[in-house]
Amino acid sequence: MAGLVLITNEASIIGAGGTAIVPVQGGAAGAVYNLAAGTSLTLTNAPAGVQGAASLATATTGGTDAETNAGLLARLLDVLQNPPAGGNKADWRRWAMDVDGVTAAYVFPLRRGIGTVDVCVTSGGGLPSEEILAAVRLHLDEERPTAVRNFAVFGPELLPVPVQALVRLSGLTLDQAQPLVEAALNAYFATLEPGDLVYLSRIETAISGVSGVVDRQVTAPAANVAVTATQWARLGVVTLEVMP
Repeated sequence: MAGLVLITNEASIIGAGGTAIVPVQGGAAGAVYNLAAGTSLTLTNAPAGVQGAASLATATTGGTDAETNAGLLARLLDVLQNPPAGGNKADWRRWAMDVDGVTAAYVFPLRRGIGTVDVCVTSGGGLPSEEILAAVRLHLDEERPTAVRNFAVFGPELLPVPVQALVRLSGLTLDQAQPLVEAALNAYFATLEPGDLVYLSRIETAISGVSGVVDRQVTAPAANVAVTATQWARLGVVTLEVMP
């Protein structure tokens, strides 16, 4: 990935297939290091006989940007508006948000029965790493009321939403329109939180708002997409075809 450095201090053995998998981490902090599986990499100091080309076997997660002044102010206002109350829903959310790397937290009291609390967290606009989840569990165990021992911490379940549409274009080819439409749809999906309904009308509006798209007919999804409280709708594969 141009401009980014991933590092590893782990050893690995090249298998019979000619490949090896080693763990990596970002060379610096930041959400920019949350990379998708399959991202192409280049080894800066490849051992003798080893090709320099590589790719990520799985997505990298857990990278977050430094908290902004606006984010700090929002957390302060949250404390003022929801003073500590001995372990209510707002307290659990605030405790989870205190952990570095957590950018949003959603609390579900009694979801698994009396005496249970479930906490769903996200990180940097994506899924949290296992390290972040472990840190949240440790912090909640320190802050929780003594009587509440049965709590769970997890990331949301990603729900890909494929979008298929017929479009009529002016001044654009289909190849030119594809990334523009995907960017517009990604901007809409970025506003969604776990549990948020996906509105078909917002998908249609996003596509119609692309300059050069003069008409559109969304064929999938066919209606609003409902999700459970812990599912997180994310944009799936976008398929565009020209209107006949």
